[in-house]
Amino acid sequence: MSAKAATKVHCVQPEGNDTIASALRWGQDKAIPVDYSTTRISGLQVANVIDGTEVVQICRQLGGTGYVVTDGQVFNWHQELARREGIFGEPAGAVALTGVVQALKRGEIDPSDVVVCPVTGSGFKDMNTVERNFVLPDISAIDITVGIDRIEQYVS
Repeated sequence: MSAKAATKVHCVQPEGNDTIASALRWGQDKAIPVDYSTTRISGLQVANVIDGTEVVQICRQLGGTGYVVTDGQVFNWHQELARREGIFGEPAGAVALTGVVQALKRGEIDPSDVVVCPVTGSGFKDMNTVERNFVLPDISAIDITVGIDRIEQYVS
């Protein structure tokens, strides 16, 4: 019988709004104030976290650390999550996955570990990011009369 692994909670934040992740990574006891956010990750642009110090303490108690990721990495994994898995979340939903990739590269989690990445919010919340970062196929309008002729074939 194998011992059950303890649950760890890690914090992943974009480098343009790093209030908690670096504090965890470098052993600080309190969240780091940020005057303004420079991240382009919608939903993660609030420059201060009211309960950041409590998050640092709880993550540390649960054996977690922090991961700081770039906007470019997040946008890449946002697109990959949609393409590979069919999960169309908002960019903020890809931040945790980006942190997992970083942790794997650093050898800080094992590929056999069970990992949960919450993906919140629909990708439709931030279509400007999708249009800027995804390589979307060209679309064109169809001739409605052709469509009507085809439908009439099947109805009659």
